[in-house]
This record gives sequence, C-alpha cells and structure tokens, in this order.
Amino acid sequence: MAAKLGARNRNVNFLCLRHTFATHLVSGGTPIFAVSKWLGHSSVRTTEQHYAEFAPRDQLITQAEAVLAGRAG
Repeated sequence: MAAKLGARNRNVNFLCLRHTFATHLVSGGTPIFAVSKWLGHSSVRTTEQHYAEFAPRDQLITQAEAVLAGRAG
C-alpha cells in the first residue's frame, strides 16, 4: 500500500520517515540501545553516530554510567 503524498512532499521517502521516527524516539528519551535494535543496526555505535546529538543530555549520562558499570545490553 503506497502512501499518498502531495506534490510538495515528493522528497519524502522511506529513509526520511525512518530517520524522523528514530529522531523522535531518541529525543523523547528512548534509550539509544533500544532504537538501535529497532533500526536493525549491527552496532549501537552506528545509531549513536547518527542520533546521539538528539538525545536529552541526562539520558546520555545515564547510558554512559550503565556502560561503565557493565550493565549495557
């Protein structure tokens, strides 16, 4: 089933929607580890390279502490 997009939105494609989805998740506080799994990235580092800048600062600190404590998934 194809989405009907208006003439002004011809540049919207699956990758654009995927990026928007992931950006909203990360900026809303979803752990980057979870977003990485949902996107199917083989490494969380890939997800971090593209989306870490959108994460709330407190979330990044919490995730870093978890990694240092050996609790990261």
